Amino acid sequence: MKATHAGHCQACGHIQKLPKGVLSLHGYTNTHGFFSGICRGARYQPFEQATDQIERYIHQAQEHRARLIARQQEVRQPVTNDQAWVCHREHRRDGYEWIQVTIQRTISFQTDEHHVYYTFSYEHDGKRIPIKTYEVSGLDATVDMACATLSEKFAASFYREIADLSRYIVWQTKRVREWQPMPLLPLTVKKDNDGFTAFS
Repeated sequence: MKATHAGHCQACGHIQKLPKGVLSLHGYTNTHGFFSGICRGARYQPFEQATDQIERYIHQAQEHRARLIARQQEVRQPVTNDQAWVCHREHRRDGYEWIQVTIQRTISFQTDEHHVYYTFSYEHDGKRIPIKTYEVSGLDATVDMACATLSEKFAASFYREIADLSRYIVWQTKRVREWQPMPLLPLTVKKDNDGFTAFS
């Protein structure tokens, strides 16, 4: 059935058409004609008519945030070996990924018999990868110190997603608390007051 109106998604808040009275498929990447990453709110009633799915989305966000916080705390445990997390450049996939590696220490130069400047590296796919000196290096630096510094960078990488989930939970909670039935939107609506755009 062809859509005659549009409405806001319960999951993402964006405006979508309503074929057969439910939200159209959205939030996907169209690659060679295939859909992937469909928004959880697709095929459900729009926010104007229902909030029956939002409690589930809030619960999922809370669980995911708790897992990230627990993982962050786990990564921050005191280092007891030569293992650390590094943000590795994966050339085959043209991107970066966090991987756990064995850290090795190398003498770069010696200022005197008591002070040695060390640098660090790791091995991946048979190659020795130097760790950038601004990340971890210095006089009398130990492998434990290097591992702790690198793993803290990995732990810090969780902050953005944790903050995003927190904002999502607050936003969805407010939507439910203030909800009241509203008329559906005409198909001509392209943007709402909150900046959500229509099926672009």
